[in-house]
Amino acid sequence: MFEDFIRIFTDSVLTTDKVRIDLSSDSISMFIFTGLLAITSLILSFLIRKKHHPVVLAFSKEAVSLYLIIVLVKYGLDKIFKAQFYLPEPNILYSRFGNLDRDILFWSTMGASHFYSVFTGILELCAAVLIFFNRTRMLGLLFSLGIFLNILGINLGFDISVKLFSLMLLSMTVFALKDDWKTLYEFFILKKTCQERE
Repeated sequence: MFEDFIRIFTDSVLTTDKVRIDLSSDSISMFIFTGLLAITSLILSFLIRKKHHPVVLAFSKEAVSLYLIIVLVKYGLDKIFKAQFYLPEPNILYSRFGNLDRDILFWSTMGASHFYSVFTGILELCAAVLIFFNRTRMLGLLFSLGIFLNILGINLGFDISVKLFSLMLLSMTVFALKDDWKTLYEFFILKKTCQERE
């Protein structure tokens, strides 16, 4: 939907003709598109009247929570049914260990353990279920925070090309916890008892 706009923008701003405009993760076009969306969001936040800010933030938090549920269920089921961490292909198995790129090496070794794949898939599904219910949302978001922080670390460490997407998911989780940071600080740091959420 936005590829034509990104093509025009990149052609007028960048001098190189080797920019991918398919909006795949970690491509220059995706970073440009994300930057343009961030600037647009910033402008809109200044245009919206202050009295409407709580409503917009509450709606945004619900939309973000729903999106996180969808992502966690999708990737959780992919892991359980071996659609994400599949067994290595024969050409990978017969390649020299030192000749493999870090991302191929990671995917190949992850696919060798069915138990770990199912285990991480179940964790992601549990986080999604906890986020779905308002009473357990904070716990689910904390689970998700750990999950997405781990995924971002893996993507950075093994140079897997979904770093921007995993950073976005982590940022969305932090945003969805925006009303709970004070409570978490009081409970974990100040050791205060917390009132039950409605």
